[in-house]
Amino acid sequence: RLLLSSIQDDRSNPLNHFAKTGTLLDHEDADGLGYRLFVGEELSMRNNFHPELTSRKGQNLLLTGRDQGRVRTTIAFVVMSLLYESMRLQESAAHPLITLFDFGVDTGSGDLLDQMVRTLPEGTIRRYGMPDVLDGIDTLLQEKNSGFRQFVVIFGLNRARRLLVQPDIYSVAPKNKLIELLQTGPENGMNFIVWANSVESFMENYNETLGSFEHRLVSDIQDDQYSIFTYAPAPGSMKPKNAIYFNMDNTENPKIRLYEKPSDDWTGRFIRNMEHALAEKQSAEKNKPNDTEWW
Repeated sequence: RLLLSSIQDDRSNPLNHFAKTGTLLDHEDADGLGYRLFVGEELSMRNNFHPELTSRKGQNLLLTGRDQGRVRTTIAFVVMSLLYESMRLQESAAHPLITLFDFGVDTGSGDLLDQMVRTLPEGTIRRYGMPDVLDGIDTLLQEKNSGFRQFVVIFGLNRARRLLVQPDIYSVAPKNKLIELLQTGPENGMNFIVWANSVESFMENYNETLGSFEHRLVSDIQDDQYSIFTYAPAPGSMKPKNAIYFNMDNTENPKIRLYEKPSDDWTGRFIRNMEHALAEKQSAEKNKPNDTEWW
């Protein structure tokens, strides 16, 4: 089959369909078990690659890679997928669906994540920076048992040095709070998508959480590190845009070609359509009559 490097070339991709029409694919329904992630395609004769995050222990996604721009593009597709899936599954829009801990290095120019945070209806994406990371973690701990379905994106985990402050300063060490969330969040409807921008730092500080990431997109690391994350030797002929996908339930680790950054026109259309759809959804929920009002 023809391998596609851009999501814009994939007619069957739900995100591409939504960008063009503002609607769900005709065959889409709300019977899926989890939130599908459309971030690339499998390098095989049949492409059916869309990892699903469900409300079950271990259902977090870990990403590796040293190229911030490339990983940020993949994270942007994760966020777009979550927004689309919230429409498909008809999840409530009354609570921030996505909490973004954005520890990226400022490049001086806007990107897709920034555009979505700034443009989409207020409360859709809640963002914390490095100075606010401890407040954000405490908020998530308070919300963990609230019953809301939500996703937490941590862009550059190892840059959050406040999480590594000495435990004797706090009654509970900040790092231990995050570890608790990673280990118990998914079964309570709170899934994590984490970019470990430094493999060495991640293994030194968060080694005990690796089992909490049953989904892993592994790329751009040293050959001797692949076995740590995929339980298999480093694959041959890995290109920068490729990644190995590890799933605890799979017997093989397929090679994935990650989607490249879409055009500004495509991005603009997707955001406008999503902005309109979310605004309509929030308005409908706000005006939904209370079942007890007729009394």
